[in-house]
Amino acid sequence: MQLAYAPLRTLRDVEELERVPLDERIFSWDLNDWIARGCALDPDKVAIRYIADGDPDSVPLAIRYRELRSRAVQAANLFHALGVSPGDTVMFVLPTLPQLYVAMLGAVAGLASRDGVEVVGMEAAAVSYPGFEADIAALR
Repeated sequence: MQLAYAPLRTLRDVEELERVPLDERIFSWDLNDWIARGCALDPDKVAIRYIADGDPDSVPLAIRYRELRSRAVQAANLFHALGVSPGDTVMFVLPTLPQLYVAMLGAVAGLASRDGVEVVGMEAAAVSYPGFEADIAALR
């Protein structure tokens, strides 16, 4: 879907854009529609490049949008199989690896509802934060 709006350069541009109701400017209020749309724009484009050892000369792991979407659906199915349902809180403790993005997108894809979903992701070092509490339906 191409946006039919000119770039916003002046106050007049903003005022003209705001004359169109927001519901007519947004193609969907469902985050999953936006994620699917983004992944479908160029499924063979690299979404994530990850170098495990930090050496810029190393060959990076490349995950394409098609694969990212597929892995996110697998994660959503896993959450569902574990009994997680819309309105639950999902917490995962992962370092910043490609799997972090798969888990986040999978939680959103599998659990989004009118009530929303709370996805809590933390670096392993942050887990000991005093007073952290959450209702956790699945922690795997």
